[in-house]
Amino acid sequence: MWPTFSLRRLSMSTRRQLTLVLHAREDARVPFEAGRRMAAGIPGARFVALQGRNHLFLETEPAFGQFLEETRTFLAG
Repeated sequence: MWPTFSLRRLSMSTRRQLTLVLHAREDARVPFEAGRRMAAGIPGARFVALQGRNHLFLETEPAFGQFLEETRTFLAG
């Protein structure tokens, strides 16, 4: 079973911090909906779905370019 955490506590502790949640559509480790729920529980979070199965995006992944672009855009924010 996946470790549990409190979205309520998380959203209270973020105090409107900018948050980017990137999640692979076919993540083999963590269900896609878990990523959506995490983003939904953080006020103002941006959720980006990426094509892929790996939990970690390596440069050999088809969506690695999108991963980098989304991350750069977020950090430049």
